[in-house]
Amino acid sequence: MATVLLTSAAPASDPSWPYPYDELERMRTSAQSDRFGVHTRTKDGSAADIILFIENTNTARHFFHVLSHTLYDQYPHKCYLFSRHDHPIPFLPGVYASLPQRWHRKDHTRSGSYLKAFGHTHVRFDPLIEPGAYLYSFLGKTSTHPIRDRICALTHPRQYVQDTSPFWPYGELTETARQELQDNYRRVSHESSFILAPRGEGASSIRLFESLRMGRAPVIISDDWMPPEGPDWEAFSFRVAEAEIEQIPDLLERHEHRAPEMGRRAREAWENWFSAEATFHRVTEWCLDIQASRSSASSRPYLKALPQCLSPRYARIVGSTLKRHLFRRRHPSSTAPEVDVRA
Repeated sequence: MATVLLTSAAPASDPSWPYPYDELERMRTSAQSDRFGVHTRTKDGSAADIILFIENTNTARHFFHVLSHTLYDQYPHKCYLFSRHDHPIPFLPGVYASLPQRWHRKDHTRSGSYLKAFGHTHVRFDPLIEPGAYLYSFLGKTSTHPIRDRICALTHPRQYVQDTSPFWPYGELTETARQELQDNYRRVSHESSFILAPRGEGASSIRLFESLRMGRAPVIISDDWMPPEGPDWEAFSFRVAEAEIEQIPDLLERHEHRAPEMGRRAREAWENWFSAEATFHRVTEWCLDIQASRSSASSRPYLKALPQCLSPRYARIVGSTLKRHLFRRRHPSSTAPEVDVRA
């Protein structure tokens, strides 16, 4: 049993840091509805076994705030991070929702899910009793990764594929238009035997976990995705190499008779690993696994992320974040412009 302190290092009044605590509130919701009852929460850093920073911004930007946080200053060996960012840099040991395989270290990181997957009210469970009207479906932006264009180029008489890029950004849509999109996503998903879950800007996708929640077997298309440890992924999902996307229709036709059973197992995985009732427990367990794997509690765990920071994509993220950080330190009343670091 572990005692966990849930917190955030995000500033409360930075206009360039919108919704700083929404991820923290979701994790607190999960802790309040925890079905396992093994781990407890505390507000006392000295009593905590795990101090878990739950953040809603890129991990390079978050890092500078954690370094100056009193809890990190006092208890660096207890501090872990939960991050949903698309391009995570594991300066802290912890759980990362979009962790690429090549940056995973057993003594430093675990792959996780997206807290929004249990927060979206339009995503609902509907058991698949028999093969659906659609063999497979995909609704999403194609602009986030080239493999999504190839998905939209697939042809099958029972596919439903829609590029939602014209509706982006969703936050600027009217409430009616947003509701129509959500209703259509739910309806199509419920009428599908399988749901395609390609990577987006990051190695993972929230659609993967929404598929589990709805009781549909996901088809995972991401060569670099690191699956969360624990679930039996082969029992309820397919993983297709990015180079073999064109084989998806034939693959799913051959296995459609398995779709109801795979959907049932997908829902079980959701309930046991990624639901609101399971997430707090599982994230704590993953942090404890890291703790047990560490040969020593280094006071400078961020040094393990240095090789990743030297790669071009991540060097741009760190560079732009450092530039903003230094600007704010010199001009505390100003807000440095945001820099788009996406490749």
